Amino acid sequence: MRTSTPVTLAQAAAPPSSAVGLRRFPRLGFAALAGVLLVALAASPTRAQAVAGSLVSATDGAVLTGVQVTLLDLGGVPVTSATSDAEGRFTLRAPAAGEYMVLLDQEGFANQLSDVLMLSEGQTLALDLTVEVQRVGETGVSLDTLEGAALVQAAIADACHGVFVPGLHGILFGAVRDEATGAPIPGALARLRWTEGGMRVGVARSEARANADDSGAYLVCDAPASREISIVPSLSGIDGDDQRVTLRPGTMRNVDLWIPLSDPSEGGNILGRVLDSRTGAPLTGASVSLREAAREAITNERGVFVLRDVASGPDVLTIESLGYAEQEQVIQVLGGRAQDLEIRLTTEPIELTPMIVEVRPRAWFSDRAGLETRILSGNGVIFTRDQLEELQPRVLGDLMRQVPGAQVRTTGSGYSGTWSVQFRGAANMMNQACNPVIWMDGVNLGVDPVMFREITGPEIDAVEVYRGAAEVPGEFSGGDARCGVVVIWTRRGRIIGD
Repeated sequence: MRTSTPVTLAQAAAPPSSAVGLRRFPRLGFAALAGVLLVALAASPTRAQAVAGSLVSATDGAVLTGVQVTLLDLGGVPVTSATSDAEGRFTLRAPAAGEYMVLLDQEGFANQLSDVLMLSEGQTLALDLTVEVQRVGETGVSLDTLEGAALVQAAIADACHGVFVPGLHGILFGAVRDEATGAPIPGALARLRWTEGGMRVGVARSEARANADDSGAYLVCDAPASREISIVPSLSGIDGDDQRVTLRPGTMRNVDLWIPLSDPSEGGNILGRVLDSRTGAPLTGASVSLREAAREAITNERGVFVLRDVASGPDVLTIESLGYAEQEQVIQVLGGRAQDLEIRLTTEPIELTPMIVEVRPRAWFSDRAGLETRILSGNGVIFTRDQLEELQPRVLGDLMRQVPGAQVRTTGSGYSGTWSVQFRGAANMMNQACNPVIWMDGVNLGVDPVMFREITGPEIDAVEVYRGAAEVPGEFSGGDARCGVVVIWTRRGRIIGD
């Protein structure tokens, strides 16, 4: 069941066993503003501007003494603070006329943030607050025990310490899951989008990102409060349905996200590499097998193996290589999708960290399987991910300088100028030097030298360079191939035709 559970960060009056960890962050417990009354009072131009008010308990109407109240500017920066007196009253004097907010942030009480207050010169505004007492256990967390709820709070509070501002932010957490199976998806991306509005600043879209960890969990400590937030999960170009939430200041909410990652009625594809854990060298002749599917493959000269059309569902992957400790990993085969695995074996039989898994569109699998075949053919110059990480090119044009026989020229100002890449001996039908054709993620972009400047190094997953018609594989051939072909595979991968 998909749920979006509101949770109020709580604190005071917890049992000793559940309060451990929470007391380090005594200001993480807050509820909505119960009542705000603004009354403009007549004032002399010579009087200082201020906010004056009182605090009473929502439970029994008793006045609240010794509670800290803070005046903030619109950027959330504290301007001044005061403590409520024996009658529950406070006064906050502003240094100048302008717009402010008032924040109540005290252990044992619900956090409250006022609306924006407009203070004129010499004016005093009345702000009377009815305050709720917040206790651990009144959180709405769907856990069996009070202690369990407190532990969740403590863990999230610890992770968000130094980032979360109670009066301005809410906290979002949850898991990113496969829509068909409910299995968590490690490494997925959660994108948060909201609108910033105002008469003076106009309207603009803002965005924040959070990556799911190895267990598929994500956490956003500084989600903007009091705004509608759209949350969209994605993985390798596959987006899930957006979820929309509005957070009250100082609260947190559990929102699980869902991506249509697999189709159980279809088979999945697996492409992987087996490497030495110490040196990173590929392991040739390693055996890779799936227990439930009764499938097996042997790695080639580059440590690569391929398993096609594997039944969707959980399975156990076993990897064996002479001289190395056997490794077993439970994997979730995703129907209709491709998975890219990197498995590292050790010569010592010790416990290993889980293998790296990336999920890709089906089209990516065919493209990448073809790339591995072309690498083994020995034609052209091919840069793999490992080589790119070592070379660290700023843009694609920088990488072309590493290609034997390539002539790279730039005109204009540095990386913003015009780039030209030509291969020695390559010429068009009129025997003129010319720029190569560019393919990106399976799409022919034609002759477009601007791409040597526009495609950045961090975007690139692999590059194939063919310096003339004699080197170009059939899938990239054509009349324009006389000038050479540059084939780029990005980290995002293509989804066209998937």
